[in-house]
Amino acid sequence: MKFKVNRVSVCPDLLYLSNILTSEIVKKGNEQVSTDENSNFVLNVIDLESPKAYRRKSQEENGSFNCPAQISGADLKAACYVALVKSISNILFCISLQEGKEHPKAYSITPEVGFTEFNYNPENMYKYMYRLSVSHFVLRNKLFDDLILEENEIIPEVEDLKAFAGNCTILEFFRLHFLW
Repeated sequence: MKFKVNRVSVCPDLLYLSNILTSEIVKKGNEQVSTDENSNFVLNVIDLESPKAYRRKSQEENGSFNCPAQISGADLKAACYVALVKSISNILFCISLQEGKEHPKAYSITPEVGFTEFNYNPENMYKYMYRLSVSHFVLRNKLFDDLILEENEIIPEVEDLKAFAGNCTILEFFRLHFLW
């Protein structure tokens, strides 16, 4: 698979860890390409406090986003979720250096799976990223800048989803139908 790295963060510790992760991804047989080439996924290195979205070149390009964490607990979970949304990520990884560079904790958050904690090492991080990297987005969204809906207009696709989902929540619906 081809991947690219977009470094927005200037945090020296995070840049160091992202270089190690990049080496691990290459070691697993993937090819790093420049940011203007097509790729399967993007490793976007951002700061948690000011997450920046990476504008994908194609729908097949998935995003993994890394950022350093200086907070913990419920505040960290909330901050990671906000960064996930603001960076328009498929998955966001947050690396906590509070216990030092030798024993960092890592957290991942996705809309489907939620918030998980694991011990950081490049191989663990790649394992979490790999599933996303090889997946394919099945929806083909149509984006309209000037779409105007009448107040009571029904969008057929939304009605189909509602009928198919029955009484389950949106999260339950996605877990039932879209997770492996």
